[in-house]
Amino acid sequence: MKMEIKENSMLQNLPPQLRVAQEAINNPEVQEMIKKLAEFNLGVFMPHQHNEKTGDFEVLEDGMMQMENDLQVSFMPIKTTDPNSFLPVGWVWKSDGVNASATCTFGCHNEISPTTGAAVHIKNHK
Repeated sequence: MKMEIKENSMLQNLPPQLRVAQEAINNPEVQEMIKKLAEFNLGVFMPHQHNEKTGDFEVLEDGMMQMENDLQVSFMPIKTTDPNSFLPVGWVWKSDGVNASATCTFGCHNEISPTTGAAVHIKNHK
């Protein structure tokens, strides 16, 4: 099935950079790049984050990544993440090359409890 982004009311609410991304899907050159990526089981995504108060789409800030943890998505600074606790699943090109932009955590990790201040073991598996 051919996918085409059509004008819809949500597009006008996006920041200009994200509207460009949405509209680029109709570009034959972009479609050809996606076709080539598919040979490697890769695809394309629109790096973004959401405003904590309104939920609106925002441009994913430099130094931030989208992290899926136990089926929940959050946005956090890359420098605060343990690279051995996640698997990159999305990448973007920045001025210095390819950088992870979206990740999934796996296994277990520790979090600081807001009530006790102690490290708590979080189990992300059954």
